[in-house]
Amino acid sequence: SRSGLGVLSWCSKSSQKAVVLSTDLVGFTPLAQRLGPVKVVNMLHDLWCRMDTTVSETGMFKMDTVGDAYVVVHLIDRPTDTILEGASHNMFLLAFSLFAAVTKYVKEGSLGPESQNLQIRMGMHVGPVASGLVGLVQPRYHVFGPTLSVAAQMESQSKPGHIFVSPEVAILLLSEDRLFDLKGSRKRKKSVLDVELLSKRNDIVFDKGMFP
Repeated sequence: SRSGLGVLSWCSKSSQKAVVLSTDLVGFTPLAQRLGPVKVVNMLHDLWCRMDTTVSETGMFKMDTVGDAYVVVHLIDRPTDTILEGASHNMFLLAFSLFAAVTKYVKEGSLGPESQNLQIRMGMHVGPVASGLVGLVQPRYHVFGPTLSVAAQMESQSKPGHIFVSPEVAILLLSEDRLFDLKGSRKRKKSVLDVELLSKRNDIVFDKGMFP
């Protein structure tokens, strides 16, 4: 909010939590070297527009794009277990939609056969954050905290076409019986889920090995 002409006030809420989805394009660096800067800008614009459209339909917050990284945040002002479960569920489904958008773009082949190796990988975490409007020149509403770093770490450990989910998110997702069929797998808060995004999102069976 503005407290005076040209002055922006910090507006953080200490009780906030957020579900964070961090994504990265695998194969982007070698592709960018072959395409050159103009085609790279056009490619990212096309991809981000498709992903923006998908995110805007959910009411979630596209926080940032850095290079080929794309970060989505679901902010929660008054977190409860039920609200966090629902937010994690919705973000997880968004991951499938973003995967589908990127896959469709690659299959369309607008960049030629050299773009066929482009894939997306994702990481997801939930935890406390601080948020606010930062800066005077081109001010931005931004989210801060280690929760974002953990989501980025989950993404970096993931595989192409997969989402790596932190233990904190896993236990929330596993409580959503409407989404998952665990087939007797035991739930553990210290478990991490590695889910292939090609799976049918309403019939996902997690590897029992993830729950020793």
